[in-house]
Amino acid sequence: MIRRILIIDDSKLSRLTHTLMLRHSVEEGVEMIEAENGVEGLEQIHRYHDVDLIFLDIRMPGMDGVTFVQHLYANPLCKGIPVVVITSDPNGREAQMLRNFGITKILGKPAQREQVAQIVAEVRQGQQNERGVML
Repeated sequence: MIRRILIIDDSKLSRLTHTLMLRHSVEEGVEMIEAENGVEGLEQIHRYHDVDLIFLDIRMPGMDGVTFVQHLYANPLCKGIPVVVITSDPNGREAQMLRNFGITKILGKPAQREQVAQIVAEVRQGQQNERGVML
């Protein structure tokens, strides 16, 4: 079960859009937390230790998405958190760097509600498989 989703984007409008799309795809009661850049994102992860899914922009001031993922995956406790990148340039150099880190969900902006719903369903299914509930 997804309990908490972290949305990291420097655009307040993008964070709001992602939140609204996610509300259509998750159960009632899922908490959405936000950050304006990678530094704030890491702070949120330290504050809330049970983040189940991260939606991440690449190009942000302070700390960009690539650097955020480097810091996130340096912590063994965070390696299992699924990260979805939503970017204006899904085929750019930064997106390729993230693929090299193992990020497989990279969506172009604007993301479509159906794409987000599919990813949430995949994460939910993956959690169930990891816990042995469904195979």
